[in-house]
Amino acid sequence: MTMTFTFTEKELQSLITKLMEYSNKTMGIKKKDYSPHTNRLDNFNQRAEMLGVTPAQVCVTDLSKHMQSLCSNVNQSNYTEKWYLFDAETGAEGLTSRIIDSINYLFLLSACIEAEIKEQ
Repeated sequence: MTMTFTFTEKELQSLITKLMEYSNKTMGIKKKDYSPHTNRLDNFNQRAEMLGVTPAQVCVTDLSKHMQSLCSNVNQSNYTEKWYLFDAETGAEGLTSRIIDSINYLFLLSACIEAEIKEQ
C-alpha cells in the first residue's frame, strides 16, 4: 500500500530552520566532549591513527551508527512514537536527535575531506 503525504514549502523551511538550530546547539554542546581543542577534527584524527584509517573513514563509521538506527526504525514503522529530541524521563535520544547527529556528522565528514585535500 502506497501512502502519500503533504508538506508545504513553508512547513519544510520551518522544519529545516528548527533542525539547523538544534544542529548548531548540539555541535556546540558535543564539542566539549569530543574536540575541546582548537582542532575540531582531533577526535577523528586520534582514532584514525589508532585504527590505521583516515579521519574521514572514522567519521563515516560514526555516521553509519546513526543511519542504521534511523533505517531500522523507519523500516519497522517504529518512528512516530520516537519522533522527539530527547526523553528527559528515560534519557533516550529520539529520532530527531539521530537526524541532527547525522547532519552534524555530514558537516564533520565534509571538514575531514576538505582537510585531507588541503594537505595534499
